[in-house]
Amino acid sequence: MSDDDLTFMQIDTDADTGAPIMLAVRAPGQVAAQPDPSGAVVRRGAVSGNANADPITGRFAGKKLKGLEVVAETIQAGALPTQSGVPTGVDPIVWARRMAAVRDAARALEDLTAETVGTFLRARVVDVNQVDIQQFLADAQWQRIADLADALDQKLKGKQAVKVGVTAGFARRVFDGLDGAMAGHLVKILEGKGWSTDDIKNNIVKKVKDPELKQHLDVLYGEPPIIPKPKEEQ
Repeated sequence: MSDDDLTFMQIDTDADTGAPIMLAVRAPGQVAAQPDPSGAVVRRGAVSGNANADPITGRFAGKKLKGLEVVAETIQAGALPTQSGVPTGVDPIVWARRMAAVRDAARALEDLTAETVGTFLRARVVDVNQVDIQQFLADAQWQRIADLADALDQKLKGKQAVKVGVTAGFARRVFDGLDGAMAGHLVKILEGKGWSTDDIKNNIVKKVKDPELKQHLDVLYGEPPIIPKPKEEQ
């Protein structure tokens, strides 16, 4: 053994007894003594408030979650419930942004046309050519019907927890843009909200000015049309 392999240390003695004070000295490369893994030896000292803290090693157990894993666990925990109606393969966040744009267009644009929707979308998306303009336009039209139904329902029933209202001009534009299928959709929404036949007659049918649309609603809720009897041949 060479002198380089030896580790020298100075041994101090106790002032009262003269006994040597044994100090642990590690040679270069020697690791510190490891705690007893059996758990039989309990180390004394401060205890961390973190439930993942290991009292033996002082380290924190458990994996470190990546960003997407945190989002996934949050959804699974129920804090961020998934939305129905999201097309297969479409990111729910992207779909939520699209539907928010649909609502904004339905409420902000005076006229809903392919041209006005295209102009609106150029300020919202990177490439408007990637958007199905006709489908977006249809969704915005149905959104207007849903908004009108909510406003009419609150007007009929009075104060509710969430205030919903539309201007007279907005209501007129929606009514003027209804065809038979859309009008039927509107009244079915109101029926689902608890409207009676009389409620629909007094608040919807009587206010429709378009003759063709009014005739369509009269078939559903109005008086049955009187068909004149053919004159008997003289």
